Amino acid sequence: MKSKNIEQSSIKPDQNYYSASIFFRSSINGDSDNSNIWEEQIVLLQAASEEQALKLAERYAVEQESSYKNVEGHTVAWAFFTIERLIRIDDFNFSGVTEVFSRFLKYGEVQSLLQPFDD
Repeated sequence: MKSKNIEQSSIKPDQNYYSASIFFRSSINGDSDNSNIWEEQIVLLQAASEEQALKLAERYAVEQESSYKNVEGHTVAWAFFTIERLIRIDDFNFSGVTEVFSRFLKYGEVQSLLQPFDD
């Protein structure tokens, strides 16, 4: 999915930074099953509190929902599923490269993530 920017006029520089892992689920012609593709987006947020960051992440996620016709003429829809996690980033000081998200994985998860999609 192509990300859409949200308005940032209410964000102040003295707020905290958060990383949100957002899950989206695809459906084809209204059918969502386990064989459909999921997307994980990791976004950087700036907010005064965890509650505000969660609301901002949810608003962003809903604005990312979209649908289109694929080459077979089927309607593909991407819907916000959940905020998988929200992490406050302490001591955020951007100097060209900074970590915004990391997680520990089990071997099976790594194998799954490294498996290419069949075209």
